[in-house]
Parts: sequence; structure tokens; C-alpha cells
Amino acid sequence: MRSLLPFAAASLILACSSSESPAPDQNTATGGANGTGGSSATGGAATGGSTGGSATATGTGGAAPVTGGVSATGGASTGGAPATGGTSATGGTPATGGATNAGGAAVGGGGSSAGGAAAGSGGSGGSDESSVAKALNGLRVDAPCEGMPPTTDGSVCTHTVLMNNTFKATKDATLAGASGATYDVKLRIRGVVEPTSVSGGMRPDTSTFSYKNEMWRKLPYTIGGTVSAPDYQAWSIRVESPKQDYFLNDYQKTAHNVFKLDYELTIQVAAGSKVTLDVTDANERQIDNYEKYELEGLAGSMNFGQFVQIDVVSVTQR
Repeated sequence: MRSLLPFAAASLILACSSSESPAPDQNTATGGANGTGGSSATGGAATGGSTGGSATATGTGGAAPVTGGVSATGGASTGGAPATGGTSATGGTPATGGATNAGGAAVGGGGSSAGGAAAGSGGSGGSDESSVAKALNGLRVDAPCEGMPPTTDGSVCTHTVLMNNTFKATKDATLAGASGATYDVKLRIRGVVEPTSVSGGMRPDTSTFSYKNEMWRKLPYTIGGTVSAPDYQAWSIRVESPKQDYFLNDYQKTAHNVFKLDYELTIQVAAGSKVTLDVTDANERQIDNYEKYELEGLAGSMNFGQFVQIDVVSVTQR
């Protein structure tokens, strides 16, 4: 019995020294259940190393937190496969710098925002060819009053500049465009005018409204014709080619009234043709703006006079 004790003790010591520490759990990332890189990624796809912990940023823009990239679902499986939870950010806000260009897509890395490719706005004319009529945009003629008129119902004032007791004012512009081309130019007509009457011509719209117990044209433009009441000043657009007159205040009757214009009219103009905005009065006076009409964004004429301004809405080659 004394001889066996040393042998048994040696065997016990040998067995303890040859055993290994238990292997780490293959289903748990070394850094714990959560990725060592924290709960959010700053950009693109999450990558997992052999530790399976961190969802590291590879994108440059994704400011949104990663949805589902918080923990490594599979951890560091045998062979160091990437954590399957560390996918790219989904549902996040647009990447920093992802504002849309005029007409372009959103800029910025790391996942584009939904609907980021917004269409750019067109020019103020609403057409790619709007630059053709750029010279017409904002064309304006004033018929100011001399001195300060009474501005009572139906009151009149004297024109500031007279020639043989008549008044005339014009401004013109030349249409650009391709040689030989003709364009439909849609204009917005605004101003304050007295009524006149035109014989003949074509009236595309004959609808009316009531003012002072009388019916008046809502859209008082007439294509062609001749002014039949020259003592009530006529406002018109004259086109050189194809030659045509567009009367802007043909109410088909006259009175000591003033009206506010705000409507659209399409004229035909050949490239290189002159367009003239004109007001002509056969006598020395006009109806002043006794109604004190105002148009948003436009200044009135001096001393409650009359005026017309045209602005280009769109241009289309015929």
C-alpha cells in the first residue's frame, strides 16, 4: 500500500496538467451579445470580423441609425463570417448632403432617400423655349395722369404728353428663335384700362360680368378689327410677322369706367419679328383709376393713370 500512493498522486497531477480550458461559445461574439462598434452605423453595409461584434461604417453619408444592426445575430461563427444583423441602414433619413439638385438626383453616399430624384423646375416661362421671348417679358406701357385727379366715380385726367391733342405711347421688343420658325407665345396681360370698342375681328371669349348694372366682357381681347371709338384709348399688341393686331380692352362699348385686366392671351410671332405694346387716344384725356385698382406685384401708373404690362407664360414652336 505505501508503494502505490506515490504512483496514484503522480497520475492525478499528470491528468490535471494535460486538460485544456473550455472553448468560447461559438454562438456568442467575443465582445458580448452587442456588436463592439455600438448600436448605430454611420453609413453603408456593416462588416463583421472574426469577433462578430462591431458594425463598422463603410458608407459616407448615412446619418440614419441602422435598423437591425444593433447585435450580431450569428456572432462570429466558425471561420469568422460577418454578422448577419449588420446590414446597411434601412428606412433612415436622407444622407447628409442629399438635397436634390434642380432637376437632379439626391447627392450623398449611404443610401439615397426615397423619391430623391426630384424633377427640376423649368424657367419662369414654363418652357424650354422661353428664352426665345425673353425680350417680351415685363414689357410695359404707362399712360400717367397730369397732376392729381379727383378720383371720383367716372372722373378723368389729362395725359402728360400730348401731340396735337392726342396721346400715344409704345414699347417694342424683338422675338429671338430659329430662322424661319414661328412660335405660339402665351402672355399674361395685366393692367388698369378704360373700355373701348372694336369693329370686326375675332372674339374667342364672349362671356360677361355685371358692373354698374351693365354687362361687360370678362376677357376683352379681340384679334384683328378696327377701333370704332377712338376717343376711348385702345390698348393693343401689334405683331410684325405674321402681321396681326391684338386689342386688349375691347369691351364692345364705352363709358366712364375703368377695369382691371388679368388674363392670358396667345399670340403668334415669327422669329426675328418685332412685337409692339401700344396705347392710342384720339383726345387729350383719359378715365383715371378712380376705383384705385391694384395688382399684386405691380406698381400702379403715376397719379392714378392707366397701364398695361405683359409677361411671358410659355413659348412653343409651331
